[in-house]
Amino acid sequence: MKGILSILLGAAALAPAIIFILLIFTLKAATGKGKKALLAAVDLSVFLFFFSVYIKMITIWELPALIYLYWSFIGWFLVFILFFALAKWKRPWKALKKMWRLSFLVYFSASFILLIYGAGLYILNELY
Repeated sequence: MKGILSILLGAAALAPAIIFILLIFTLKAATGKGKKALLAAVDLSVFLFFFSVYIKMITIWELPALIYLYWSFIGWFLVFILFFALAKWKRPWKALKKMWRLSFLVYFSASFILLIYGAGLYILNELY
């Protein structure tokens, strides 16, 4: 049972990056436009990286699940309000799009950092 759980957690750690790359190539082949394919892949893979960070944080620090979800929701809401206010309280869809792309950058970076941190922590625990 522990081996199956390890395989699933390993897949959750690497799968979003692989799926993101596959999305870019698939959408580029379908549309023929590189920039549009990249932006569409970014938009489609935000939830993958969100849940990847969620799984990594719970696995590394054994946090209660609702803490991460609560603070992520609060953060998304505050960033949306910030972008909406910067747009002078007009064009909520544009503010939502900016917030969505910013959240991709945050979750992509956090996923990569947590992957490196978790691997390093595992190696150190195995050495000692």
